[in-house]
Amino acid sequence: MSGSNWMVLEIFAGIVLLMIVGGLLGVFVPRMLGESPSSPEETLNRRYARGELTREQYLQIRDDMGLPSGPGRTTTTREPAATD
Repeated sequence: MSGSNWMVLEIFAGIVLLMIVGGLLGVFVPRMLGESPSSPEETLNRRYARGELTREQYLQIRDDMGLPSGPGRTTTTREPAATD
């Protein structure tokens, strides 16, 4: 192989190595720090808090997931007040 072919091979090998190390760090570092994987509900709440979802999208996804309508919200309706 000529010199330039070796350089291309070394660059490619370096990129592959960086991808492997980055993947391993992404998997093991959070576990070593004691962080647990997020539940789907936590992920949804974070996305809504960051403004990535509208209220309607948030409530629709919660409904699709079979969750209550939202944190601190009840699904019951209030009866109208009786008038004399």
